[in-house]
Amino acid sequence: MNKIYRNMNLILFLPLFVALIICRYPIDEKTIQGKNEAKKEINTTDLHYVNIVLENVEGDIVDRAKNIMQRIFEERTEPMGGHSHDKYSFHKNIYLCKDSKLPFDGFKIEKLSDDEIRVTGGGEHGILYGCGKLLRLAEISPRNIIFHDSPEVSAPVKKDRGMYFCVHNYNFSQVAPEDVLIEYLEDLALWGINDCAVIYHKFQYTGLDQPEAKEYLTRLNLILRTAESLGMKTTVFIMANDGFINSPLDLRYKTEIPRNWGTEICPSNPEGMELLKREFEESLLALKPLDQMVMWPYDSGGCGCEKCYPWGSNGYMLLSKEFSKIFHRVFPKGKFYLGTWFFDYNCGNIGDWDALLKKFDNKELDWIDGILADGTYVNGYFPKQVVENKHRIDKPIISFLDISMPQGGPWGGFGSNPMPKHIQEQWNLSKDLIIGGLPYTEGIHEDINKVLWAQLCWDPERNTMDILKEYVSYEFSREHANEITKAIAAIEPSRWRVGKNRVYDFSGSPKVWEELSYYDRTLSWYARNSWRWRQTLLRAKIDAEMALSNGEPTAEVGRAYDELFRINYLDDRALKYIRPYDVIPDPEKGGKALMDLQRGRSITDFCSYSPKEHVDIIDPK
Repeated sequence: MNKIYRNMNLILFLPLFVALIICRYPIDEKTIQGKNEAKKEINTTDLHYVNIVLENVEGDIVDRAKNIMQRIFEERTEPMGGHSHDKYSFHKNIYLCKDSKLPFDGFKIEKLSDDEIRVTGGGEHGILYGCGKLLRLAEISPRNIIFHDSPEVSAPVKKDRGMYFCVHNYNFSQVAPEDVLIEYLEDLALWGINDCAVIYHKFQYTGLDQPEAKEYLTRLNLILRTAESLGMKTTVFIMANDGFINSPLDLRYKTEIPRNWGTEICPSNPEGMELLKREFEESLLALKPLDQMVMWPYDSGGCGCEKCYPWGSNGYMLLSKEFSKIFHRVFPKGKFYLGTWFFDYNCGNIGDWDALLKKFDNKELDWIDGILADGTYVNGYFPKQVVENKHRIDKPIISFLDISMPQGGPWGGFGSNPMPKHIQEQWNLSKDLIIGGLPYTEGIHEDINKVLWAQLCWDPERNTMDILKEYVSYEFSREHANEITKAIAAIEPSRWRVGKNRVYDFSGSPKVWEELSYYDRTLSWYARNSWRWRQTLLRAKIDAEMALSNGEPTAEVGRAYDELFRINYLDDRALKYIRPYDVIPDPEKGGKALMDLQRGRSITDFCSYSPKEHVDIIDPK
């Protein structure tokens, strides 16, 4: 009883004691305000927060890395439906710092305690890439975040870990909301992508002042500026003798050139050369920032007049040298790469490669900084001429691996197109010859392939299946990563292109669907509703339906196509090459029969496209 009484006295006199202390040592209002602001800054929800501290480093890229991490933590700790009645609480601290002794792009990750971890980079880029690795190692859920470290220094081997966004056809890259596209570029930066390329086309416009052309340039510049803000190099692909749709008829190319738009200009005509040079410089001034450019020879491009032929070794070289002078004048520190796409293929075996190799032998290419070399399913992928003659090429080589089209079209129209086996084969062939590259992409359906490429450039000896497992563990499920990885890899053989022919093998598709549809129910709310998972699951569903229906469209396939249309933010402007089919009732068969309907415009709706067949088609397998 006396003990309780004494405690009551203490309770009664405690407020008076506190008041005396406050009067004697008043608290500064600024201190209170500062503490409240600090509390507001680090609490992302009432239940938990991740506090990211910049220790001895500052800069725009590291600030961006911090913001990207905050975004991803918020996305992945959000409970089902966006709110929770459960009271899970965790407080985590992440420290970002710089150590100039590390490689500039390198990093290490050290766990300080269960709730604290440090990312140290050799520079801002290294810190950004280290943040990506931290996120992939961590176990993130609404209940908790569990850190895992990587204390050994990790640094990239290849200098150019790029990606080429083909911004045309009104695909994802051209029509997705700005914030969605920006976040996608941020996500790629976390995997080590450090070069972002876009294509500049003129054939569908009358000039730079046309409203549609302005809209196109605005999108290209959004991508370039975003890439620059993430520490990436910026690159543009220029179609060699591309002309506007109203280019003068008397200045246009001669003879029939496969895959020309019909607007191309002859550079051997003095007036044509002046027009090309003037429009090229205007284009460069409209596209900023730029660090590099790639000159593009064929598909589209070319002229068959007496002075230009053979194009690859004559007219193309003449024009490229003039463009190189202009590019280096506008961007003195920029790099100019000579493209070799469809050399000795587009117009037949006309000596394109032999002529280029002789120019290397004779030291006539001091005006270029390197070459871009690769092929696609129609002409054998990585050029054998490079493999057999690397000793003659004294300039850097960047690759242009097609990670979008080998499984057929519409590109992205049937969901994700994982190609770990194919990419591994092509990497093994080219990895010792290239400094990196700019794989060809048409949207987001190649998201897995982008990551495989980025991480092969980071560590050339790594296996694509190991990279795929890291992707699955981060994006889908750490617990079931092995099983899901195997199932996703098993998607690859169901569709392929050999030359002009499409080959289908859906025999393994029902098993893939059985696996992925089961694991769909084991994933977190965030993972199973993410577009990455949905486009993968829909691919498995479509292929399985095709196996059961003997290739005939079904209502389930139609619903999957509809969702893919929405995932890619497409609209009625989408060209048929990237637009999922519509599955509708078949009026000829009647009953409940269904048919595929390919909607969307084609290139021939814009210009006089020449779809003449290529020659000398090579079986890539």
